[in-house]
Amino acid sequence: MEFDQKFQEAFDCGRILDRYYIPTRYHDALAPPAVPFETYTREDAREAVNKAREIIALVRQEFTGAGE
Repeated sequence: MEFDQKFQEAFDCGRILDRYYIPTRYHDALAPPAVPFETYTREDAREAVNKAREIIALVRQEFTGAGE
């Protein structure tokens, strides 16, 4: 798949965020006896929020023309 290389960082951030999507949403997605509230830490949450912010900042920059 071809894409603008400016978005490579967003893809990298997205890969990290993908780790959290299913297991934190569905209680039975982790291997028993693990449960999301015991598996993920505040640091994991901070990392996810920061990666999401990086993606949003990149998209805003590109779509407002500031990236030209």
